[in-house]
Amino acid sequence: MPMSFNTWLYVYANPVNYTDKSGRCLAFDLDGRCDYPSRESAVPISQPLYRLSVGVPYYGPYTSKGLRMSGEEIERRRGENDPYRSPGWVSIEETAIRNATQDISRAYARAYNQVVRDISRLFCEGDRFLFYHFNKITPNKAFLTLHGGQVEFVRTAETASQYFKGSSGAWGYGAWSNKILFFRNASANQVANERFITHEMGHSFENALIGPLGYRAGRAELPEDLWERFTDEFRYGGFAGGLGSWQFSKEEGPYNPDEGTDGRGEIFADQFIGWVYNRWEADPSGEGWNALGERRAFYMNQNMPWWIFNAILSR
Repeated sequence: MPMSFNTWLYVYANPVNYTDKSGRCLAFDLDGRCDYPSRESAVPISQPLYRLSVGVPYYGPYTSKGLRMSGEEIERRRGENDPYRSPGWVSIEETAIRNATQDISRAYARAYNQVVRDISRLFCEGDRFLFYHFNKITPNKAFLTLHGGQVEFVRTAETASQYFKGSSGAWGYGAWSNKILFFRNASANQVANERFITHEMGHSFENALIGPLGYRAGRAELPEDLWERFTDEFRYGGFAGGLGSWQFSKEEGPYNPDEGTDGRGEIFADQFIGWVYNRWEADPSGEGWNALGERRAFYMNQNMPWWIFNAILSR
């Protein structure tokens, strides 16, 4: 029997999630089509990947340090509007967000298209697909499909301590697949850092995997030898630089249920920066990256293309 009759292979051996409407290829386009024109991943970004918003004025019961206020103090502060409103957005912040999201969208498309090329090498005979075929994806479509639409960046009226109801110096919070908060305690210069934005987008990427994969794969599959960031042997723990440069958290180690922290998630978010920009800690010899940087790069380069490919196909 010709392999073209094998509909199991046409749907990537996964008929629960995928369909073959034409009888010739897996339908993965948003409209169920499999024959729309292919495009290279280097096309310009032509559609907004994000939107900006501001939080409502904050008059809650917590001070900027997360301490509970008395009723009299709350009433007194209600008349003092400016300190308790969102600082809003400034141009340098939006420029950084635009640049970071575009860099990330291109990285997504490169990764997705890498898988397409790998599949093509396995299942193509010349220009003819033996079983099914996948078209390349544009950066816009990769980003918007994976995150379920534009990512909303919110400049909050609350400080991190007010939001979390306790002492916190966090600048941002990416707990959703398409929404990131930047707190009032973060200055414009702190927010206007493309790598910091990319770090928070790393958290959003992990959240975007929950629907298609069922879990936050970036941290869940992180091997133990990558759980630590401070080592005697490697100055930056395999990252391209230190805190505030290529790392934006000090957290490390496994999930701690008593404290409700998971250092693996912060490690992954910083590795997401390294993956997007292909930068890791240099070897002292000047030849490539050091051993820990190589291990971090290997983990990301091995897993990210397939996570992205499966996440996009499942949406």
